[in-house]
Amino acid sequence: MKKLFLILMFIGITNLLNAQSIDFSSIRLNNSIPSIITLTELKSLNIKIDSIKAIPVEMDMATFDSIVYVGKTYFEYYKNIDKCVLSVVDFDQVSTELIIGKMKFNNTITISEVSKYFNLDCSSFKSARIYRNKATYKSCEIPISFKGEMTDSRMILFFLNEKLSRIDFSNDS
Repeated sequence: MKKLFLILMFIGITNLLNAQSIDFSSIRLNNSIPSIITLTELKSLNIKIDSIKAIPVEMDMATFDSIVYVGKTYFEYYKNIDKCVLSVVDFDQVSTELIIGKMKFNNTITISEVSKYFNLDCSSFKSARIYRNKATYKSCEIPISFKGEMTDSRMILFFLNEKLSRIDFSNDS
């Protein structure tokens, strides 16, 4: 009985420590584009799709079929289910804001502000490089849930000159 109590206590503490996450289903790009959308719906919105490209050679292990670019931001497109899944938000003139619940992220958000939002996961930052980009960023990772269930995915925030520059959504499974 004592062992069961300790196990339950450990699970409870672990859940509290991992409670800080963002819900992928609550994300909106420019306050209008959901994180998961059909290609038809994406095309019907009042935004310009810059290109739809085949998977690059360096991503040949990918499970998606192509990449849909809106400015520098892109979605992974899964043809068999007709879904575009937000993968990278690169803040530019097209992708100006990412809404997650009541939080707003854009290129004016500072490391200090993010540390206040996510004090467990963004209390310290790592040095990071992005493929084909010469800049060195500071980054932190935040767990992602989907409709209340924890996932293996992470939201990775990249800062350049102390300001938010890019957000990647990574699936570790």
